Amino acid sequence: MTHTCAALTLAASLLLLPACDTSKDFGPSNANAPVPVNGVWMLQSRVLTSQCEPELPERQLTVNVVQDSGSVRVFVDVDSDGSFGELVELPGTVRGDQMRAQGIVDRAGTQYHLDLTLEYIVWGSMTGSMRVTSMPPQGSGMPPCVTDEAVTAIKIGNAPLFNLSGDWAVTQTVSFASGPLQALAGSQTDVDWDIAQESDNLLRGVFYVASSDTRRYLGVVNDSQIILGGTFAAWGQEFHITYSTLNANGDDMSGQLLARYGANKEFEIGWNIDALRQPGLNALALLEVSGGAAGTVLVRDELGRALEFAHDGVNPLRARLKPGVFWIEKEGQSLPIVARASARIALDLGVSRK
Repeated sequence: MTHTCAALTLAASLLLLPACDTSKDFGPSNANAPVPVNGVWMLQSRVLTSQCEPELPERQLTVNVVQDSGSVRVFVDVDSDGSFGELVELPGTVRGDQMRAQGIVDRAGTQYHLDLTLEYIVWGSMTGSMRVTSMPPQGSGMPPCVTDEAVTAIKIGNAPLFNLSGDWAVTQTVSFASGPLQALAGSQTDVDWDIAQESDNLLRGVFYVASSDTRRYLGVVNDSQIILGGTFAAWGQEFHITYSTLNANGDDMSGQLLARYGANKEFEIGWNIDALRQPGLNALALLEVSGGAAGTVLVRDELGRALEFAHDGVNPLRARLKPGVFWIEKEGQSLPIVARASARIALDLGVSRK
């Protein structure tokens, strides 16, 4: 495995669909006509408020949207087999550029009530919110838990023509800003982007960006087109990326990111992006986990990103990690590990680590 995206309670996988139109558009001229949202979408959400303890900062979810004019059926791939064969469906509607779907996902005895609202921005990009109410198994004595989350949705397109994985040195300059952040225009910040792009054909071109300023982005390489989205907090405001014009040429990448902010997303801000990929180690560390009861093994890196693996408690679980510092959690245990290039790290969760 070259990279596994973060997940909380719902597994992320997808079913390949035929190639789609790569043009960006701003929806139909009739504001009441439903925008086209059919296709497979990768969703990344960031928890804003939560009654759950503990709670991870984000989750990923892959859905297949089947649209019939103003109605949609949003199928969730719960078991990560890429087929949506469970036929877990969230019925919904599309009015103008707004899509809303609600329904129940049952996983491992816990019911998750999802209320998803997304706004179509341009082709391949939506943004919005999701409320997740988890209902623990009867008799568990646990109360329901509600989380409110900001959501980014990126559409899976054609096979990628290049891979953006690596460490990038990025200069981001505020090109313009309206509203209370107007004074930021012209300010410049140097940050590092850690980009991991999926090599598994099922995820074709999906990539994840962890920025050193704590921002998280979700994107896809569609042919040679880069689509980037994300939500983050900064300067006491909540931001939703609405448009990207990034272009890559080898180890150079440049373009612009646009975002909305404000109580009603009434203000806009834009950043000019200039990035250069840094030389990096191609070698990976191998993590091997054995022992313990069946369940979920959670690995978090130094930037807080979470990788979730299903462990049957019998066969060793093997995963390849980039060199760095990680924490592994299972059955209440939290173990720090240091992954070095070409190293093999063997952990037995059934005994205390020496």
